[in-house]
Amino acid sequence: AGTHVGMVALFDADHGLPRALIEGGSLTAIRTAATTAMACDVLARKDARRALILGAGEEAHWHIEALRLIRPVDEIAVWARRPEQAEGLIAQMGGGDLAPAGDLQAAAAAADVICTVTAAPEPILLGAWLRPGQHVARVGSAIPTTAEADTEVVARSRFFVDHIPAAQRAAGELKRAIEAGAVGPDHIAGEIGAVLLGAVEGRRGADEITLFKS
Repeated sequence: AGTHVGMVALFDADHGLPRALIEGGSLTAIRTAATTAMACDVLARKDARRALILGAGEEAHWHIEALRLIRPVDEIAVWARRPEQAEGLIAQMGGGDLAPAGDLQAAAAAADVICTVTAAPEPILLGAWLRPGQHVARVGSAIPTTAEADTEVVARSRFFVDHIPAAQRAAGELKRAIEAGAVGPDHIAGEIGAVLLGAVEGRRGADEITLFKS
């Protein structure tokens, strides 16, 4: 079993009849990756060609598939605490544009898009490694006491979320940055849905660092 266990039932709205029973873990993984890719398509630079995935589990697999659909990537580097996990995922997915990330700092600096999909309780992505123009997707460690990225990542980025009340309650890296005084409670630039509707401006320039917290 994966980290999300459950079922999703689909009913006919006209007659109330059940039409499908879907295994929830896989559906959640696919939906999450699709949301990340949608936000990336809106917020990342149009010339983004190199991606870095931090993590080598089910979400990493689907994020790789999704990113390939929204950008013509030249290379997707994969990093995991245990290198054999990254190598195993790359072998499972057939290699191609995938490569193991050796030094994490160097891989982060080289990437145009960085996706964190781990259960890390403490930061594995540091703001000091980032360069202008990157896009970061924060997907894993979705409870208030954990954070995959440090306070400097938050402070340096234009910070977008899927749902503001949920992010205020559960975005650990944002809560830490606010408590440290690095940013204010108004640091959230907006919800990704508002960007799609044109109500909130997304990326404002080629050198801006954007971040989407899922």
